[in-house]
Amino acid sequence: MDNIAIGLSVFSTIVALVSAYLSQFKKGKILIPPIRAYRIEPLNFNEEGESYRAFRLYLTLTFMNTGALPKALSDLRIRIRVPEEKKDVICDWENECPSLSARFEDMEFAVQPTLGAYESKSCIYTFISKYKADTGKVVMKIEELGDKDENHGFTALLELRTKSNQWEILQKFTVHHSGRQRQERDFDKINTI
Repeated sequence: MDNIAIGLSVFSTIVALVSAYLSQFKKGKILIPPIRAYRIEPLNFNEEGESYRAFRLYLTLTFMNTGALPKALSDLRIRIRVPEEKKDVICDWENECPSLSARFEDMEFAVQPTLGAYESKSCIYTFISKYKADTGKVVMKIEELGDKDENHGFTALLELRTKSNQWEILQKFTVHHSGRQRQERDFDKINTI
């Protein structure tokens, strides 16, 4: 009888320690499930008398915290790889929208989301390419390639700034852009990498 009581006591202690770890101390990570939809809005800008192209990317995102400790997302960005130009287009985190078809007037400046223990949160954010001549030229090349072949996609990386000021990839997806307004809801087209 004493051996059974000791065994149950040890087992109960182990279960209590594991439970305490999972509910109070587990660090966890930020996960993002595959992207379900996005919208691209083409933009124009001038630099030193020359016209260039830019774009605003509207992206539906769901963030999940896999741990017991709160997580804050300090900074996000999108990196679009353009192998034809051997250059990436960086899109800065801009606004939060009520819907994928929201007008600019309906948006609010994006604030840092904080996720509690095992919490998830869905948002629609905009990311905007830089208004710089070298980026504008690459965006024009993206539009040219997209206009020639509607199925020509570019790998996009959603990145999170870490505490050590590095960029961690949270999700990979495919962006199609031909220089016109586009709303993409084809899950397989977006998530073919």
